[in-house]
Amino acid sequence: MRNKPLIPVNKDPALTGFGQLTPEQTAAYTRDMLESLLRLAQKQGQPMLAHLLQIAALEADSLVRPQR
Repeated sequence: MRNKPLIPVNKDPALTGFGQLTPEQTAAYTRDMLESLLRLAQKQGQPMLAHLLQIAALEADSLVRPQR
């Protein structure tokens, strides 16, 4: 198990960046990235990859929806 965060965290509240994202914002960013990758996989004729990306995007979307 890792103890270090994968995303750099800013300890200074005056700074903005990855450390200032809420879990919902992170899930929304992840969902958008997965949807972009999904479209790319579909264009490249990769149905299994597209299916897996779609599942991951739906999971990320379920984390974002309560915010709406």
